[in-house]
Amino acid sequence: MLKKFNDIDTSLLRCPCEKKSIISVEGDFVRCDEPDCQNSSGFLQSCCQPVLIDFERPLEIFEKRDFLMPEGAETDSIETGLVKRRRYTMISRFFKSAITIKKPTARNIKTFLASLPRKPKILVIGGGTKGNGTEELWNNDDVQIISIDVYGSDNTSFIADAHYLPFVDEAFDGILIQAVLEHVVDPPTVVSEIFRVLKCGGIVYSEIPFMQQVHEGAFDFTRYTLSGHRWLYRNFDEMGSGTVKGPAVVLAWSIRYAARPLLGKALSTGLFGVCMLLFKLTDKLYKHTRSVDGASETFFIGEKKKGFVYQAIDLRTFYSGMQD
Repeated sequence: MLKKFNDIDTSLLRCPCEKKSIISVEGDFVRCDEPDCQNSSGFLQSCCQPVLIDFERPLEIFEKRDFLMPEGAETDSIETGLVKRRRYTMISRFFKSAITIKKPTARNIKTFLASLPRKPKILVIGGGTKGNGTEELWNNDDVQIISIDVYGSDNTSFIADAHYLPFVDEAFDGILIQAVLEHVVDPPTVVSEIFRVLKCGGIVYSEIPFMQQVHEGAFDFTRYTLSGHRWLYRNFDEMGSGTVKGPAVVLAWSIRYAARPLLGKALSTGLFGVCMLLFKLTDKLYKHTRSVDGASETFFIGEKKKGFVYQAIDLRTFYSGMQD
């Protein structure tokens, strides 16, 4: 069950300025108790949610104006200039359904949830939109979900930047980060933050694109092979890893972006939906070893264990593709 900001135990929160300063909450007014912090006079509000971001941090690419409310906008339906909420017509909903591949993620989410204690506290990073295949998590009344993103929505508890998670150490039993790390400036910093706020024995579930074209425009930075994904989480003991979407999905993405300069955005997206209808079943025919080298997206499930460190030499035996 999603917790809104006013329902969150404030002892879990720390200001992103130093991560040790206490955050005070008085109704809708949220501030840092550190006198020298720029947030001591109060955090911004956007989409009726606090923006727990310290805009002076070195990896911060957002500005206050990204979250300011346009003049005359309704406070309960505000859209920031940074990310617009998506609205789908009947046709676009059809194509969205066509390109959705839920089974690998849904199966992994079951493993993720089964590995957590009773009534776990779970942090969803990038939860502004519910990810494909994560329905069992969101519909589970036995879990306590805190959801953050860089824009507010009905699915977020508040707004925050994953480089500087505004939580105390070891606050969560589990963390879900799906299709987010390609959009952050420095993924290793985000993963180190995930490690910090997870309890010992806590579980992380991560999905990252490998072979995908640019999406989200100026906010798309990085891709990882499956081996690179594993190395990113080298302080976690692996519970599972593999591909989410394979080479056939990559082909559909390629056709879409090859057609886009000629046909425009709308027609190429329609073509993409048709290709996905034809191709997505093909990915189910591939064995893991036949898809890992050309995967569209990969996953990793790992446990935080005290003193565990994955060795670089082990990446040679971790690789499971078709190349010598």
